Amino acid sequence: MASNLCSTAASYQRELSRQFYRSYTNNKEIHCLDLAIKHVEQAIQSATDDIEEEGYMTLLSLYLEARYNHLHTIDDLLRAMHLPKDFLEISSLSLNDDHLTWRCIIASRLLDFFERFGSVCDIEKAIDIQETTVSTEGFWDNSLINHAWSLLKRSWTYEASTKMTKGLQRLVDIGLGLESKKWPEQDRIQCLASLSDILVQNYKQNGAFDEHLNEAERLAREACTLCQNDAMLLMHHGYVLALQCDHLAFVADRAEKRREAVDVAERALALVGDSPEQRVVVLDGLVTRNREAYEVGLGGSFLDDAIRYGHDLVDILKPTDPHRRFSLQHIAMCLQNHAQRSGEIVFLDQAIAIYRRATVDSSNLSNGELAILLHNLSVGIQERYHTSLTVSDAQEALDLARRAFDLSSDSDPSNPLYATTLSNSLYCRYDRLQQSQDLDEAIHAARQALSFIPPSSPTIGMYLSNLSMLLVYKLDTTSRGQYEPEHMSLALQAVNATPCEDTRRIGYIHNLGRSILRHAEHTDLEEAMISLDSTIELARSCLTQSTLQIESAKYTTELAGRLMAKVIKLEALHRSQESSVLLEEALALYEGLLRNEDAPVLERIGAGQTVAGIQAGRKNWVTSHGLHQETIRLFPRLGLKSFIRQDMQYRISSLSKLTSLSSFAAFVSLAVGESPLKALHTLEAARGLTSGYFIDLRAETIQLVMRHPQLAERYHDLRDALSKPVEASTPSPSTDIVLNRRQYAEALAETVTAIRQIPGFENFQSDLTPDRVCQLASHGPLVCYNVTPWGCNAFVVTTSTVATIPLPLLLEEDVKSNVQKIIGKDRITKCNLADRARNNAALRSLLQWLWLCAVRPVLEHLGFKGEPSDRQLPRIWWITAGQLGVLPLHAAGSNWDTSTENTVSRVMSSYVSTLKMLSYTRQRLEQWSSKAQLEQIAPAILGVSMPLTQEPGWPALNTETEMFNITQVTDACKIDFKPLSCPSTSTVLREIPLHNVIHFACHGDADIIDPSNSSFVLHGGSEQPERLSAGQLSEYTYDTAWIAYLSACCTGQQYVLSLIEEGIHLGSAVQLAGFPAVIATLWEADDTAAAEVARGFYHELFQADSDPTWSKDVGVCLHKASKAFRTRSIRRGRASDDVISWAPFVHCGA
Repeated sequence: MASNLCSTAASYQRELSRQFYRSYTNNKEIHCLDLAIKHVEQAIQSATDDIEEEGYMTLLSLYLEARYNHLHTIDDLLRAMHLPKDFLEISSLSLNDDHLTWRCIIASRLLDFFERFGSVCDIEKAIDIQETTVSTEGFWDNSLINHAWSLLKRSWTYEASTKMTKGLQRLVDIGLGLESKKWPEQDRIQCLASLSDILVQNYKQNGAFDEHLNEAERLAREACTLCQNDAMLLMHHGYVLALQCDHLAFVADRAEKRREAVDVAERALALVGDSPEQRVVVLDGLVTRNREAYEVGLGGSFLDDAIRYGHDLVDILKPTDPHRRFSLQHIAMCLQNHAQRSGEIVFLDQAIAIYRRATVDSSNLSNGELAILLHNLSVGIQERYHTSLTVSDAQEALDLARRAFDLSSDSDPSNPLYATTLSNSLYCRYDRLQQSQDLDEAIHAARQALSFIPPSSPTIGMYLSNLSMLLVYKLDTTSRGQYEPEHMSLALQAVNATPCEDTRRIGYIHNLGRSILRHAEHTDLEEAMISLDSTIELARSCLTQSTLQIESAKYTTELAGRLMAKVIKLEALHRSQESSVLLEEALALYEGLLRNEDAPVLERIGAGQTVAGIQAGRKNWVTSHGLHQETIRLFPRLGLKSFIRQDMQYRISSLSKLTSLSSFAAFVSLAVGESPLKALHTLEAARGLTSGYFIDLRAETIQLVMRHPQLAERYHDLRDALSKPVEASTPSPSTDIVLNRRQYAEALAETVTAIRQIPGFENFQSDLTPDRVCQLASHGPLVCYNVTPWGCNAFVVTTSTVATIPLPLLLEEDVKSNVQKIIGKDRITKCNLADRARNNAALRSLLQWLWLCAVRPVLEHLGFKGEPSDRQLPRIWWITAGQLGVLPLHAAGSNWDTSTENTVSRVMSSYVSTLKMLSYTRQRLEQWSSKAQLEQIAPAILGVSMPLTQEPGWPALNTETEMFNITQVTDACKIDFKPLSCPSTSTVLREIPLHNVIHFACHGDADIIDPSNSSFVLHGGSEQPERLSAGQLSEYTYDTAWIAYLSACCTGQQYVLSLIEEGIHLGSAVQLAGFPAVIATLWEADDTAAAEVARGFYHELFQADSDPTWSKDVGVCLHKASKAFRTRSIRRGRASDDVISWAPFVHCGA
């Protein structure tokens, strides 16, 4: 009876406690919770058995925990912890599910202690209890299973925060133990999914337990089998499949997993319906899964699908959704992949445009988020730089990379990537501008990136390989040995540190081959052969495994090049049979690359030039001819017209093989029986590309304006947009200089095509037709030389025909040797007074060789024997593009005053770089003469002199005499002459349009690296002089221009062999600016000679006879003035023997 009463009292107290606890949960008044605790404590005291007491203790533990959470009183937490322990100790029951529940409660309280105090030992004790509990057999009802599962997930969260991988592994085992219990189906699905996610997280945290990843995939697959209509579950399964791919040894297995991951994600898409939240998740996953499938070689359709799903994703995201910005980034990455696969630059442009859109509005981004966007944009522009080779791309990529690196925090896990991107962008600028400090900084950034990476990182190979390649590049600029052991070691480490299944390993193998090849350059023949064999096998391996078109093209070029290197060594060892086999393999590789429509055009042209040249060397003329023509037809794809002058010039320089390509192609054209005219057209195809582009932009449009004003206006707008100089400052993130210029160039090409459809404009900006070529010889024959290893010849154009003259005495090696004597570092034309006699003798010897081997055969063919009177001497134009064009053809021969065995005694010479330039200057001269006579324009001369230059190293010039001589002539003829002494660049540019003749008497500074930077040295009004460069001058067009007399050093000479076909110097720049007739110099002008030749020239132009000034032949005037100076007597002997003094002055143009 007493027992019943106690039980009733206990039940009554329990009910009171529950009512007070419900009140607390409703109003959060702490006194209600205090009363709940008080009454449940009284219930415990009145309990009659262990089972009843257990229930009351459970309530008390719950209430104490609630009060702890409210007041954070540690006593409450301690009591809540000890209650389950007390129960286990006093309980008389055998081990059963009640004990399991209490053990879970104890573990939960220990986690409370960890949360409160952060003691790792508490969480370890909690895991110990969970291990014991899960391993215990008993009645596991749904409540206990869920309780244990909740405890596991909570433990996982806390343990993960401590980064203790051992505890995570124990929790994984606990989870697998719980998974084996008998769950209700719906709860089991959630268990499988959650446990799979835990296993994935554990894998990502330590990366070492592949079995966890396999187990995670098994659980996810089972969950999807039990519940086939859960899209998020399917997406998780696809994600796990994707993770597995990275650890499969065979490419076929990886491809199969990637394909399944895509299939699973597409099934998820079919299930989401109209739910925008789930659709975003699924589409985002589909973009990633399809891109990954493409990257393992499943085909371009997967990449197309990734882009399509990406656009679908962006369409459903609101403009303000922060996820939209990063979804755009995913599309851009896919477009980058598309560009790599196809070689089509348009996809890369689209990717860069998307990156720009993402970075424009960055006000609401954190520094870390903005750093990611800037980094991605920098990577895209770097990739385009390797195609465009533009300064603007190199500079912008570097600026963006710097900003990204500066914005990142010290703990940012992306720091290694940002440092590497900075290093790569610095190398791009070094590659473009060749400034050694950029390469040094790139190496420093690469070392910094490597220092961020733990040695066990799976990505360390990339950082090792990058640094290795930079050290190889540095070896080219420093003494051997400093980086020799390191670059080899790093390259080998990169390969060894990267798993075979990692697709990036191909690139590291390729770089290892380049490192070995670089090392082999300084070894004996035997070791070099062994190294070469190993690099060939490495190149074969890379080519076999590569799936990207751009990479495949690069590896093909590398393999073919290494095969050719071995062929040369084998032939040196007289092992012709082996070399023959390798040569055929190399030729097949080059031909395949030439015809690979998906390969980059630069690689295709290089391959075509090489294989065509080899076939020509084997005298397989027909085969070589076909290959040459295939290669030349690729030129328009270079897109040169979209580049600014500096970038266009650099691109041509980087393709210096084009020089030999056009020469070889012309020679082979003749060898297969084509006409000299066609061969000449082939020769001109790759010459004067820069000047030809600017000539096209200056095409005459008067008739077009009159007949089709709207089309003319569009043409002018596009032409002006392309002619406008690009600002030197870095563009804003929203401005894409390279893309804008390409779009302008494409639009201009379409407009020119439309103009040519109009009757009467069929030849607008077109190449010279056969009849127009012969018309150019109406004032005198044109001579163009072609120099090749298999023979040399001259093309001679007259009004009736184009003929070729073989030159058997002219050898390519002799031409190269003598060219260096004129434009090389130790050129004989630049000397002091002590060396003058010796150098004059050397120059006379060169001129004798030039006469016998090149000039005399041409003049003999033309029947020019020499006459006693200048009036009867014929005119001739030397087309100077090419190696022979840098030599003084007008001064060839000897005994200039007493014999006709020289050029000056037989013809009056003029120079022009290409036929197109001659046509342009003739048109300009005709327009100017007509305008001047019609409007009765009087001559007006601007004289620019700089007797003194502020910059050290420039000697004083005796320009006063030269200016005085001009003044004497102009005063006598009443010609307007405005001399400017030491003017600024702005003053000169302002005065040029007001005069039709300009005369420069100053220092000329020929830039031997960038001929567009060749300049006149003027007065800047400060300690540093100002420059008026060739690039600046060519950007103007002067409608009133007639003659430019450039009495400065080297104004008509080019010193860059890789641009020898271009004819870029101050003289050609002035011609492009509108001056049809230019007097220039081939080397440093002597002060006395400059003054006397100038006097004689202006005397012939204005005084010598009664012919109208505008009808005077400027070339004839210079010829007579030079002869007068050459034949006068001087104290140190005949003036004609001082060739260095009288021979530099030449007439260029019409």
